[in-house]
Amino acid sequence: MLNIVQPNICFIGSSNLSLALIGGLVLKGFQREKINLIEEVKFENQIILKQKQHEVKKADIVVLLLDPKDLKAILAPLKKWLADKTIVSMMAGVNIKQLMSITGSKKIIRVISNPPGLCCTKI
Repeated sequence: MLNIVQPNICFIGSSNLSLALIGGLVLKGFQREKINLIEEVKFENQIILKQKQHEVKKADIVVLLLDPKDLKAILAPLKKWLADKTIVSMMAGVNIKQLMSITGSKKIIRVISNPPGLCCTKI
């Protein structure tokens, strides 16, 4: 049997999609302690990140499930930790060049969601 080291994954943005992806990872045997979720909360027109921002620092992969209009405001305080990360974006309307500029990372993956895949039925 292969002994595969699982990466640390940090999801930024709490939505049905992020919860489905996290649930699918756990159902398929991914270690829960390797998965972190940072939620964005708006209070008086300011975006507040809920949970610990240091989760981004220890992540190998950062999955972005944000409203594109909030992307810059949410990622600005995290940019210093994002440059060496693999960034996975599931946001419509934000291209790879924009993501490279905002995050400083050259390792960008854009994904189009597949609802049956979220239910672990099709990929």
